[in-house]
Amino acid sequence: ENTEKFKKAISDSLNENQSYLQTMISISDSLSLVGSRSGLMLYNENRNHIEPLVDSVLKASTIHYLYKDKSGLIYVNKLFDGIEVFKFDQDHLIHLHTIEVKLNLKSCYETNDTLYFATTKGIIVVNKRTFDYYTISEPDGLPNQNIYCLLPDKNNDATFWCSSNRGIFRYNVHTGKLF
Repeated sequence: ENTEKFKKAISDSLNENQSYLQTMISISDSLSLVGSRSGLMLYNENRNHIEPLVDSVLKASTIHYLYKDKSGLIYVNKLFDGIEVFKFDQDHLIHLHTIEVKLNLKSCYETNDTLYFATTKGIIVVNKRTFDYYTISEPDGLPNQNIYCLLPDKNNDATFWCSSNRGIFRYNVHTGKLF
Protein backbone atom coordinates (compact mmCIF):
# COMPACT_ATOMS: atom_id res chain seq x y z
CA GLU A 1 0.00 0.00 0.00
CA ASN A 2 2.74 2.43 -1.13
CA THR A 3 4.55 2.14 2.20
CA GLU A 4 7.40 0.08 0.75
CA LYS A 5 7.64 -1.71 4.08
CA PHE A 6 6.88 -5.22 5.18
CA LYS A 7 4.08 -5.71 7.65
CA LYS A 8 4.42 -8.48 10.23
CA ALA A 9 1.24 -10.45 10.76
CA ILE A 10 0.16 -10.77 14.37
CA SER A 11 -0.40 -14.22 15.80
CA ASP A 12 -1.47 -15.47 19.20
CA SER A 13 0.91 -18.41 18.95
CA LEU A 14 2.21 -20.46 16.04
CA ASN A 15 4.54 -23.39 16.48
CA GLU A 16 7.76 -23.63 14.45
CA ASN A 17 6.17 -25.70 11.67
CA GLN A 18 3.17 -23.37 11.43
CA SER A 19 5.57 -20.44 11.08
CA TYR A 20 7.19 -22.03 8.02
CA LEU A 21 4.85 -20.81 5.27
CA GLN A 22 4.99 -22.54 1.88
CA THR A 23 2.11 -21.24 -0.25
CA MET A 24 -0.70 -18.67 -0.14
CA ILE A 25 -3.88 -17.81 -2.06
CA SER A 26 -6.46 -15.06 -1.71
CA ILE A 27 -9.94 -16.33 -0.89
CA SER A 28 -11.67 -12.94 -0.51
CA ASP A 29 -10.80 -9.24 -0.41
CA SER A 30 -9.36 -9.50 3.09
CA LEU A 31 -8.80 -13.23 3.70
CA SER A 32 -5.98 -15.45 2.51
CA LEU A 33 -5.39 -19.14 2.98
CA VAL A 34 -1.78 -20.00 3.85
CA GLY A 35 -0.18 -23.43 3.68
CA SER A 36 2.52 -24.33 6.19
CA ARG A 37 4.55 -27.32 7.30
CA SER A 38 1.79 -27.98 9.81
CA GLY A 39 -1.54 -27.40 8.13
CA LEU A 40 -3.50 -24.40 6.94
CA MET A 41 -3.57 -20.88 8.33
CA LEU A 42 -6.09 -18.12 7.76
CA TYR A 43 -4.72 -14.60 7.35
CA ASN A 44 -7.14 -11.72 7.93
CA GLU A 45 -5.69 -8.60 6.32
CA ASN A 46 -8.15 -6.23 8.03
CA ARG A 47 -7.01 -7.42 11.47
CA ASN A 48 -3.46 -8.22 10.29
CA HIS A 49 -3.84 -11.56 12.09
CA ILE A 50 -2.81 -15.07 11.13
CA GLU A 51 -4.12 -18.16 12.91
CA PRO A 52 -4.36 -21.91 12.33
CA LEU A 53 -7.50 -23.17 10.65
CA VAL A 54 -8.30 -25.49 13.56
CA ASP A 55 -11.28 -27.36 12.11
CA SER A 56 -9.31 -28.38 9.03
CA VAL A 57 -8.78 -32.07 8.30
CA LEU A 58 -5.30 -30.98 7.19
CA LYS A 59 -4.10 -29.44 10.46
CA ALA A 60 -1.07 -31.73 10.79
CA SER A 61 -0.20 -32.02 7.07
CA THR A 62 2.59 -30.28 5.23
CA ILE A 63 0.84 -28.14 2.63
CA HIS A 64 2.88 -27.84 -0.56
CA TYR A 65 0.59 -25.97 -2.98
CA LEU A 66 -2.77 -24.16 -3.01
CA TYR A 67 -4.93 -23.25 -6.00
CA LYS A 68 -8.34 -21.57 -6.21
CA ASP A 69 -10.20 -22.18 -9.45
CA LYS A 70 -12.51 -19.72 -11.22
CA SER A 71 -15.58 -21.19 -9.48
CA GLY A 72 -13.98 -20.71 -6.05
CA LEU A 73 -13.07 -24.33 -5.30
CA ILE A 74 -9.79 -24.71 -3.43
CA TYR A 75 -7.27 -27.42 -4.30
CA VAL A 76 -4.86 -28.28 -1.48
CA ASN A 77 -1.79 -30.37 -2.33
CA LYS A 78 -0.23 -32.11 0.65
CA LEU A 79 3.48 -32.90 0.29
CA PHE A 80 3.53 -36.01 -1.95
CA ASP A 81 0.17 -37.01 -0.47
CA GLY A 82 -2.73 -36.20 -2.75
CA ILE A 83 -4.97 -33.29 -3.57
CA GLU A 84 -7.91 -32.32 -1.38
CA VAL A 85 -10.72 -30.26 -2.91
CA PHE A 86 -12.70 -27.85 -0.70
CA LYS A 87 -15.30 -25.15 -0.79
CA PHE A 88 -14.67 -22.23 1.57
CA ASP A 89 -17.66 -20.98 3.56
CA GLN A 90 -17.35 -18.33 6.31
CA ASP A 91 -13.98 -19.30 7.81
CA HIS A 92 -14.57 -23.04 7.25
CA LEU A 93 -13.42 -25.49 4.61
CA ILE A 94 -16.01 -27.97 3.40
CA HIS A 95 -14.37 -31.11 2.00
CA LEU A 96 -15.68 -32.16 -1.42
CA HIS A 97 -13.25 -34.68 -2.87
CA THR A 98 -9.85 -36.38 -2.59
CA ILE A 99 -7.64 -37.04 -5.61
CA GLU A 100 -5.28 -39.80 -4.52
CA VAL A 101 -1.95 -39.12 -6.17
CA LYS A 102 1.63 -39.13 -4.84
CA LEU A 103 3.05 -35.97 -6.40
CA ASN A 104 3.61 -32.28 -5.80
CA LEU A 105 1.84 -29.60 -7.81
CA LYS A 106 3.92 -26.72 -9.21
CA SER A 107 1.57 -24.55 -11.32
CA CYS A 108 -1.87 -24.66 -12.90
CA TYR A 109 -3.56 -23.62 -16.13
CA GLU A 110 -7.37 -23.59 -16.12
CA THR A 111 -9.95 -23.83 -18.91
CA ASN A 112 -13.75 -23.89 -18.55
CA ASP A 113 -13.89 -27.55 -17.52
CA THR A 114 -10.29 -28.69 -17.03
CA LEU A 115 -7.30 -28.01 -14.78
CA TYR A 116 -3.82 -28.74 -16.10
CA PHE A 117 -1.27 -29.03 -13.29
CA ALA A 118 2.50 -29.09 -13.72
CA THR A 119 3.80 -31.63 -11.20
CA THR A 120 6.81 -33.58 -10.03
CA LYS A 121 5.44 -36.53 -12.03
CA GLY A 122 4.47 -34.92 -15.33
CA ILE A 123 1.20 -33.18 -16.15
CA ILE A 124 -2.03 -34.09 -14.38
CA VAL A 125 -5.25 -33.25 -16.20
CA VAL A 126 -8.31 -32.90 -13.90
CA ASN A 127 -11.97 -32.61 -14.92
CA LYS A 128 -13.41 -29.85 -12.70
CA ARG A 129 -16.92 -31.33 -12.62
CA THR A 130 -16.19 -35.01 -11.93
CA PHE A 131 -12.62 -34.77 -10.55
CA ASP A 132 -11.63 -37.60 -12.89
CA TYR A 133 -7.99 -37.23 -13.88
CA TYR A 134 -5.20 -38.69 -15.92
CA THR A 135 -1.46 -38.08 -15.97
CA ILE A 136 0.93 -37.43 -18.84
CA SER A 137 4.54 -38.38 -18.05
CA GLU A 138 7.74 -39.70 -19.61
CA PRO A 139 6.18 -42.92 -21.00
CA ASP A 140 3.71 -40.62 -22.84
CA GLY A 141 6.57 -38.70 -24.46
CA LEU A 142 7.56 -35.98 -21.99
CA PRO A 143 11.36 -35.51 -21.89
CA ASN A 144 11.24 -35.28 -18.08
CA GLN A 145 8.58 -35.87 -15.45
CA ASN A 146 9.48 -32.86 -13.24
CA ILE A 147 7.45 -30.03 -14.81
CA TYR A 148 7.65 -26.57 -13.26
CA CYS A 149 5.28 -24.45 -15.33
CA LEU A 150 2.68 -24.77 -18.10
CA LEU A 151 2.09 -21.85 -20.44
CA PRO A 152 -0.59 -22.21 -23.12
CA ASP A 153 0.51 -21.70 -26.71
CA LYS A 154 -1.32 -18.67 -28.12
CA ASN A 155 -2.02 -20.56 -31.38
CA ASN A 156 -3.38 -23.82 -29.93
CA ASP A 157 -5.40 -24.27 -26.71
CA ALA A 158 -4.33 -27.92 -26.33
CA THR A 159 -0.62 -27.08 -26.56
CA PHE A 160 1.58 -25.97 -23.67
CA TRP A 161 5.10 -24.66 -23.35
CA CYS A 162 6.63 -26.42 -20.37
CA SER A 163 9.74 -25.92 -18.27
CA SER A 164 11.37 -29.04 -16.87
CA ASN A 165 14.63 -30.47 -15.59
CA ARG A 166 15.48 -31.20 -19.25
CA GLY A 167 14.79 -27.73 -20.59
CA ILE A 168 11.81 -26.12 -22.28
CA PHE A 169 9.50 -28.02 -24.59
CA ARG A 170 6.12 -27.69 -26.28
CA TYR A 171 3.58 -30.48 -25.80
CA ASN A 172 0.11 -31.05 -27.28
CA VAL A 173 -2.03 -32.87 -24.69
CA HIS A 174 -4.43 -34.22 -27.37
CA THR A 175 -1.99 -35.48 -29.99
CA GLY A 176 1.06 -36.19 -27.81
CA LYS A 177 3.30 -34.27 -30.22
CA LEU A 178 6.43 -32.89 -28.64
CA PHE A 179 8.81 -30.14 -29.77
